[in-house]
Amino acid sequence: MPLYCLHCLDNETDGAARRAAARPAHLAWAADIGAPVRMAGPLIDSAGQMVGSVFLIEAESLDAVRALHAEDPYVLQGVFGAVTIHETRWAIGEGKPPMRKFVSGNLNYSSWSIRPLLALRKAGLAVAEEIIPLDFPETTARLKAVSPTAKVPLLLWDGLAIWESLAITEFLAEQAAPGTVWPKDAARRAVARAAASEMHSGFAALRSLCPMDIRSRHPAPEFTPALEADIARINTLWSGLRFVYGLNTGEPGPFLFGAWSAADAFFTPVVTRFRTYGLPLSGAAADYAAAILEDPTFRELEKQAEAEPWWISYGPEGRSSGSLKPADA
Repeated sequence: MPLYCLHCLDNETDGAARRAAARPAHLAWAADIGAPVRMAGPLIDSAGQMVGSVFLIEAESLDAVRALHAEDPYVLQGVFGAVTIHETRWAIGEGKPPMRKFVSGNLNYSSWSIRPLLALRKAGLAVAEEIIPLDFPETTARLKAVSPTAKVPLLLWDGLAIWESLAITEFLAEQAAPGTVWPKDAARRAVARAAASEMHSGFAALRSLCPMDIRSRHPAPEFTPALEADIARINTLWSGLRFVYGLNTGEPGPFLFGAWSAADAFFTPVVTRFRTYGLPLSGAAADYAAAILEDPTFRELEKQAEAEPWWISYGPEGRSSGSLKPADA
């Protein structure tokens, strides 16, 4: 989130008196704001007198920090005579906040990004998110600047860089409360990891012939033997997991292991592929897919994917990309 420096000088007529009168309310206001105020304190002249205030405030935009500052009792009581606001960055010093950021590709297309992103959002951890649109001329350079592999997803955590979907998910599980990312029960947890790993390394025909495109609907591709095998395995796997591990559990829910887990995060892009290309599902597998599509965390991500201003097209000559025209957005 952007960081802003506010340099506020008291008015030269009666600023000192107004400051003294408004100071208790000002301190209460600053305390109520909490975390967005990274630093605040007085400006002091050579005689040791307070002549103004300085703030470092995190806010979404310049307009947002102006709106926040307008509520300061010092502003309301006319303490300041001149205020300047500039965006800044914390380069060095003990007060530099830790960097915790999740870097993804387009949410609409990058299936490997949304898998750990869903786990991150379910865990409720305070991590900033950044999207680097894929397949643009500047994409590789932007990724090389932050990622050791120049690929997404990437988790930056207090100086640590984690660059692989399963590794990110396992790290998040260690930071989150037990049962948030993986099932609490050891047996269910082991099988959930096995299912996620099968998705991670398998279903090549489905991934190749049916690229993820959450917001669109496309005709089904040619049903090759490899694609038919992937579809059959997914139907069997989802139905079997629901029957054996999703029912009669102390962690109830409509997902593969009852309550939501990272296994569901890894299969969510598969569910969207079945919807996008109209691939066949039946019985418990179809019920499971419906539960994924109604999950509030996915629904929020789906809205974001639909609103993204970029497109990627897959053709005989490879992938191409661009930005939507304003009229199409």
